[in-house]
Amino acid sequence: MPELVAFDSDSDLATFLSATTKRCTIIYTTRDEQPNHFSSNASGTRWQQPATILSQVSDSIRARGSSNKKDSQAERLGEKEGNALRNERGSIESESDPNAKRFKTSLIHPDELPDVLEMGESVHLQGNTCQHKTYNKFNKCKACIRKNGKGDFCRFRGIRVFKQDAEHLSYGPYFYPAPIDDPLMDPTDDTIFDIDNEPDSDVLIKVPSRHRIYSDSNLEKYILRSTAPVLKEILETEFACLNYDPIGRKFLSKPRIAPFLRPTEDKCARHLCDECLTSLFNVHYSCSVCAKEVCHTCFEGIPDLIDLNDEDFLSRINSPRTRDFLERCLGRGKAHCKSSFLTISKYSLRALNNMYAQVLSVLEKGPLEMPPPSTIPSIDPSRYTDFSQDSQNYTRITPTTMNPDDLFEAAWKRGETAVYEGGAGKTGGRWSADYFMEHFGHETAHVVDCETKSGVDMPVSDFFRYWIDPSWERTAILKLPDWPSHSDFKHKFPEHFADFKNAVPFPVYSSFTGALNLVARLPANHLPPDLGPKMYNAFGSSDEGKNGYGTTPIHLDMADAVNVMMFASSLPNAYNPPNRPAAVWDIYPRKDLKTLRDFLRAEFDVDASQDPVHDQFYYLDAARREKLYRVHGVLGWRIFQNVGDAVFVPAGCAHQVCNYMDCVKAACDFVSPENLSACVQLTSEFRALSKTHRRREDLLSLRAILWNVWESSPLFAPRTNEEEGGGEDDGEDDGEDDGEDDNFKEQIMSGKSNARQAVETDQDEDEVLEEGIVMVSA
Repeated sequence: MPELVAFDSDSDLATFLSATTKRCTIIYTTRDEQPNHFSSNASGTRWQQPATILSQVSDSIRARGSSNKKDSQAERLGEKEGNALRNERGSIESESDPNAKRFKTSLIHPDELPDVLEMGESVHLQGNTCQHKTYNKFNKCKACIRKNGKGDFCRFRGIRVFKQDAEHLSYGPYFYPAPIDDPLMDPTDDTIFDIDNEPDSDVLIKVPSRHRIYSDSNLEKYILRSTAPVLKEILETEFACLNYDPIGRKFLSKPRIAPFLRPTEDKCARHLCDECLTSLFNVHYSCSVCAKEVCHTCFEGIPDLIDLNDEDFLSRINSPRTRDFLERCLGRGKAHCKSSFLTISKYSLRALNNMYAQVLSVLEKGPLEMPPPSTIPSIDPSRYTDFSQDSQNYTRITPTTMNPDDLFEAAWKRGETAVYEGGAGKTGGRWSADYFMEHFGHETAHVVDCETKSGVDMPVSDFFRYWIDPSWERTAILKLPDWPSHSDFKHKFPEHFADFKNAVPFPVYSSFTGALNLVARLPANHLPPDLGPKMYNAFGSSDEGKNGYGTTPIHLDMADAVNVMMFASSLPNAYNPPNRPAAVWDIYPRKDLKTLRDFLRAEFDVDASQDPVHDQFYYLDAARREKLYRVHGVLGWRIFQNVGDAVFVPAGCAHQVCNYMDCVKAACDFVSPENLSACVQLTSEFRALSKTHRRREDLLSLRAILWNVWESSPLFAPRTNEEEGGGEDDGEDDGEDDGEDDNFKEQIMSGKSNARQAVETDQDEDEVLEEGIVMVSA
């Protein structure tokens, strides 16, 4: 039977640990705090431990060495945090302010289950961070231990409680119950509106503290009907996590501890799973000891029980190298098991039920009709043998095309690419190599070798000098991607921002405040994803021959994308074939993605643990593109791009690029209702990547976007223009807002307002962009 050993001092403990050579199980307490249910033997120094009490593992204690040597974990976390972790093992009097109340901790065993305490005079609710002196002898949450900075706040504040008497706080662990089925917790109105009965009208949507969106009721109906199937699936997943029946409105079985309701703090932060970096939209799970937060998929990977006799398991979770291992708890010497986690919901059942009822009411209207075929030139694939030529089998739109909006929307609803040719116009030379050398040449930027994919920091002036000076011999094909590296494009390049804004066609989709750009609906307390714009500058390259590697390897963007070529040049006196395009794109339909992945694995001998598309390392030359078609029947869209051309790439369509000339392009991403399913699939694929993969983090937070689209829909909460302009807005520029509202009304009255073509005017885009600068992981 395992034994409990008590020591009079730290030095006695150190002496014992240094002398013993066998693996043993220890709970460290001071003598005056020995549990009453332990009985001493003749020597008074050893007690028999009941079999029902599980103990800490001594290996993590033995690593401490002597009491005079700092704990290695304390060195990593800071001495204060390390002391708090050491003190978890026993009940030690507070050594903070001598005039303050003296609290003591209670030993927490890894198998003890969390419990709830109702508020009362004998209960203390944690009202400050774990770093506060009141709680400095208790275990800290992950956020307070790691001090991640912006966006990661104390996870125990307002939810963890202690039993309290005149002198002490004791901890169980206990939590304050905030039931998600309490109707008083959420005043949401269950009234459901029939959107088809809503009259046709133009609407002005004000996203709180951010910007305004011009739309109309027909667009809003289309958004709801096209997104309803995706939101229904998301909500049903949430209900499954809660073990709840939304039709009968009841729990299928009574949980040991009912799910907690904990709304998101009104902070601009991205809430991510600590393990897989997937965004935590609503239901998630929090460790009652260290408050590590995980999604449902990661939670299912946590063991139901902990076997403290499994030495391999214990060695793994106690190794510093596996500090963030899913099963390891930040409470030292502890391990995660399902029973020690709390189920947390950000939304009440009433809010979830109401949203689900709205979704069902929309789906009752039936599926959306598929768009009619557009006038895309047809090509007989059997006769299409020159894989170096523009395929022509995609939607091409020019400034003189009749009904360009209808043509684009028809292709977009089918998940096909489209190109708007020659729409960028003149830019006054602001996009040339000379301009960037003159104005930004002193800066240093990260430049990538297109062949080796290795990067190096280089002065901007050196990068662009290769474009204009023939004496600078090129030994590699270089590119300057994602410039600037943060979301400060407008502030760094204000004139370029205006050029890009005017050059991007179909702003109802691509604009930062477009009615069909769903990201535009995120309120100010949600950190929007960094969707650009960004510049992509690269040398001219070649995709000829078997070793052609192009400029940008085949890859997938996390959302829809539009890329506009703003400038292209070639070295003086360099030979260029007549009518040679500036760049070429190869874009593959979503339906062929699996076949394309299998083909890349076979062609490039890619390991099964890697993703040949998300790794962004492979380029299909002409021979491989032909083989892909001949053997597997996969034919992509091959698009030639020149200055002024805007290439639209739907989410989920893999694509690669080769610049034939030195090119400057600008691009941004957006989220359209037509491609939501593809974005959901991409989020799942990113999650499955290895922990070290640079694309693993869920930067889109698609489920939060979709929830806010429906929550803010004017069709479910009709309001007057006056109501839309007040209340939740930030209150700034009231006069300007009123004037713009009047101007919008005048446009409606004159019949000049068309939400599908209107470009935002006087939008406060500073706020839109500033909030995308910093990306914070929880």
